[in-house]
Amino acid sequence: KLNIHPPHDPLPVLLFNRHSDFERYAGSVGFKDPAAPGFYHPRTSTASFCNILDLPQLRDISQRIEQAEAPERIIEWRTQRDALVETFNRLVIQHEAAHQVLFNTGVLSRDADNPDWLVEGLACQFEVSSRDAVNQMRLADFREALAASPGAVTAAASAASAVQSDKRLLSLADLVADDEFNVADESKRTIRYAQAWAIV
Repeated sequence: KLNIHPPHDPLPVLLFNRHSDFERYAGSVGFKDPAAPGFYHPRTSTASFCNILDLPQLRDISQRIEQAEAPERIIEWRTQRDALVETFNRLVIQHEAAHQVLFNTGVLSRDADNPDWLVEGLACQFEVSSRDAVNQMRLADFREALAASPGAVTAAASAASAVQSDKRLLSLADLVADDEFNVADESKRTIRYAQAWAIV
């Protein structure tokens, strides 16, 4: 029953060939995680990405490929690089493009304070190769958080125990209050994205 409409304006996308240029731009618009290879900025309604092959972690693999002499090593490193590129294309581009489309078609409002768990949980739904696919990465992250309490008989008991033990999962009250969702701790943020995905 959402009032969905076609976007009123073109949806701009910026692609930076150099990671250093991407970092500089991210800082200029106040994006606080320049290590991320892409982001959506609601104020400008722009999705921005770095050329995946110029990310520091891929630059190292590419240099190893160029300097390698053993064919089997070249194949192994190319396989690693291709897997990272595929992950980037599916997860990052689809995730950030989903933000852009959801904010510009009326699902989310660019003029409102949308809760982070809903914004991120919705975008995580689009990180898959087809609309019927389950997001295996987010499911694995969620299961890992529940595994923090292996003695629990049910998933609900495991989740409650995980919330009590190390704050990996947020309580429903804290999740909805939206005060602690986007934290600097990468491992906690990964689990919170998975939790938001699971709720959505």
